[in-house]
Amino acid sequence: MAGQKVNLTVLFADVSDSTRLYESIGDTAAFGSVREVIGLLKGITDAFGGRVVKTIGDGLMCAFPVADAAASAAGEMQRQIAQRPPLKDGKKLTIRVGFHFGPVIQDGEDVFGDSVNVAARMEELALAGRGSLRAIP
Repeated sequence: MAGQKVNLTVLFADVSDSTRLYESIGDTAAFGSVREVIGLLKGITDAFGGRVVKTIGDGLMCAFPVADAAASAAGEMQRQIAQRPPLKDGKKLTIRVGFHFGPVIQDGEDVFGDSVNVAARMEELALAGRGSLRAIP
């Protein structure tokens, strides 16, 4: 069965510089920190009416029905990560967040299409500790 085309806001959030994290504090500690962050981001996504589509390594892909909810969730994600204490190497953990509102193909729980690709690209372009967005009215 073919997927259904709908408008959604797709949000990607990713732990910044996780390679450095694993190198500086070790696999076990880094994995634990990343796992905690993913759990925190999942909870924030739920709290703002979104859903986690999938986790991807040290990040996640979420879908929200409206862009305002994704923007609020992104801001809360950044706030809560900024409030976390430094890691054992003394550095602060940061995330990058990017999102995009537009048409997607929803196939089961997954979403596909150019809007997903744009959201992923926005996350890649975002600076650590800041978000990036693009919305088409």
